[in-house]
Amino acid sequence: MKQEGYYYIEDSTKIVAGKSYVFKIIYVNGIESLKAEDSLELSIPLSWSIPSKDSNDAGYFEVSSNAKATLLTEIIRRRTIRINITGGMINPGEKITVYYGNSDSGARVQKVVCDGTAEFKLSVLRENQIKDIHSLSSITVIPSSPAHINLTVPSYAQPGTKIKVKAQIVDEYGNPIKDINDDILIFKNDCSSSIFTEKLEKGYGEFYITHETEGILRVKATLLNTLDIFSVSNPCIITKDEDYHIYWGDIHGHSNISDGIGSPDFFYNYARYVTHLDFAALTDHDYEVNHAWFNRKVQRLSDEQWAFLKHLADEYNDDGSFITFLGYEWTGRPYGDKCVIYRDKDMPIFRCDEHSHPLELWDKIKQHDGISICHTTSNAFMGSAWEYFDEKAQPLLEIYSCHGTSEFYGNPNPILNAVKGQFAVDALNMGQILGFTAGSDSHISMLGNKYSPPGPYRTLRFKPGLTAVLCNELNRSSIFEALRKRRCYATTGERIILDFSINGHLMGDIFIEKGKRSIYVKAIGTSKIERIELISEGKIIYSIEPNDYRTELRYIDESDFKDKKYYYVRVTQKDGNRAWSSPIWVSKDL
Repeated sequence: MKQEGYYYIEDSTKIVAGKSYVFKIIYVNGIESLKAEDSLELSIPLSWSIPSKDSNDAGYFEVSSNAKATLLTEIIRRRTIRINITGGMINPGEKITVYYGNSDSGARVQKVVCDGTAEFKLSVLRENQIKDIHSLSSITVIPSSPAHINLTVPSYAQPGTKIKVKAQIVDEYGNPIKDINDDILIFKNDCSSSIFTEKLEKGYGEFYITHETEGILRVKATLLNTLDIFSVSNPCIITKDEDYHIYWGDIHGHSNISDGIGSPDFFYNYARYVTHLDFAALTDHDYEVNHAWFNRKVQRLSDEQWAFLKHLADEYNDDGSFITFLGYEWTGRPYGDKCVIYRDKDMPIFRCDEHSHPLELWDKIKQHDGISICHTTSNAFMGSAWEYFDEKAQPLLEIYSCHGTSEFYGNPNPILNAVKGQFAVDALNMGQILGFTAGSDSHISMLGNKYSPPGPYRTLRFKPGLTAVLCNELNRSSIFEALRKRRCYATTGERIILDFSINGHLMGDIFIEKGKRSIYVKAIGTSKIERIELISEGKIIYSIEPNDYRTELRYIDESDFKDKKYYYVRVTQKDGNRAWSSPIWVSKDL
């Protein structure tokens, strides 16, 4: 018998993502008795039903024992059941049993599969010492039934060239389904209507198509044996006049290295093979104290973990196919959380417990070719202090994530606990030079998952966003330089094509012009475009309502301005998805 005992789970060791179960967790005490003032702590996995003493709740639990002991239960840190021994004792070999899950409906388990496992964590607290208890059981999480095809094509291609199509079968929550080998039926529409089939292996396939004439290409697909699953790709512009490529990615996400679910390996593989992103950055937290969902009081990214993350980022980087950036999240409250990413692979980490002021952080990362991106800027807890800024070190603002939108006070899909004065428009009106990105702040290692369930934390209420980068090569240097120059735009997760220029200058630019400004916008949606708005100095100066998949806007602004003026574009689709260009600044004198 182990000194501290062990625990196991009866039945329900293989579960389907998003379903409900009743769990029976049995602890067998070790060689030393548990007596009054000792306790056990059982932590429920992230994204499962919150434990509750209310028998009507899904996470209802009961505790019993075959020992002559008095037990008193309480819920701490939201998802942990503490079992206090207030009288008698638990002798060696005696048991404590926890029933978790409403007897009628059961407790709902996580909707994400990630690495395919989940675990309860049990600890013994004896004489102010905490010891983890060994489990004899493992829980396997499997996807539910096929529901969607993630189908993607490049945003630009030339006539007659090979166009790569990627397909992955997923369930209703975006979990990849790998136990399926089926033929996929492909249609080309908008430009033509040819039909052909391709073979999927383990739910995934890559294949090539060509198209000879210019236009907008969308690809449709269905499974040959399950015709009720039908998907449409993002739009692809077939053109000879391609000035740049659009690459899609997310540079803000977490793994189980800090406060997320899923390993870093799963994180990278999901981004590349399931949602077909072109680039990604894993940005686990550097340092956090008293996280409400953790058993430990302090979570700190160690030197060993940082070395491991450096190794993985380099291992998964594949020029021309999938780009990774070394990064982390500087959790520098009250100055605002910031994601730090580096151009190169072997860079140091500057944790907020050692470098607690943003000016200090920026001074350090500039010396190592790094940049920071401020995020959830409008949130009272994680938001940004606009009185500090550094245009070179922090060129970007994350305008949208699973937390919501930080464009202006009163915007749709707001972040919880939003504070006036901390939105993107407020920073721009103060004269800050910031481009726009969007991401996920994923804590389930599933970047780009448009079917993503909310959570695991209550502030993560929306689906993940994406950042579009305008450049000509898919490698670290090109993507990083485009981000640094703000040559990027943000979307709420759809691959909306957006082109925005003023007098020939692209988004992110700053240029001198004392005369009129010729503004051009082109947008191609994944749904019909409801509205395009041109915004300057926090106000809409022109808008159109095209009610079409493709539209253009032309506008001449001859109004006078004092020193410098910014413009950006907001696109809203009929389905509610949006895109925001990075601003362009016009100055009378640099």
